Amino acid sequence: MVDKESLLKEIADVEYNFFKRINMENEECKREKTFKRMRMVRFYPLSVNTLESYLNDLKMASVSNTNPLREKYICIDKHLPVENPLIDRIVEIESGWMNELREKYPHIFVNKGDEFKTYLKCELTTFSKETLKLYHEDVANMKDNGTNMAEVSYTYLFEKIGYNSLQEAEESQKSNLKQQN
Repeated sequence: MVDKESLLKEIADVEYNFFKRINMENEECKREKTFKRMRMVRFYPLSVNTLESYLNDLKMASVSNTNPLREKYICIDKHLPVENPLIDRIVEIESGWMNELREKYPHIFVNKGDEFKTYLKCELTTFSKETLKLYHEDVANMKDNGTNMAEVSYTYLFEKIGYNSLQEAEESQKSNLKQQN
């Protein structure tokens, strides 16, 4: 049986190798540890099957000398249209989840709805048909089960950085903002 955490680390490592080859201005993303942590968080809620398929996509990109991260950022920067009904369904569901988090935890989740949608759409265009299908199945299953994928991701993140819950992180952020004012 495949260890999910090892799979997440391998994906983050491979993605970082692609990321190093593109010129990004965001200093925070250039930090290897931050980049890898955020990518692991991004994929944490997904099934092992989806993760294995995505890792295979990354390996195939390496062999074919393409860079899916470069392709994603070109799509974002040039505002390229994404016309794929499956991607649209995924983005609609995930945007709803992010909106729920913003309402529940307004101090840790700032409203960047359109940026989120654009980023997600462009990222999903770099997935193979098989990975996209599996990813959609994961998203649909979470929705059917009443699970908010974004909440699962961010709970994982905040636990990794020392919080016991999103509510604790929210209270901490709210307290920090009061102290600054």
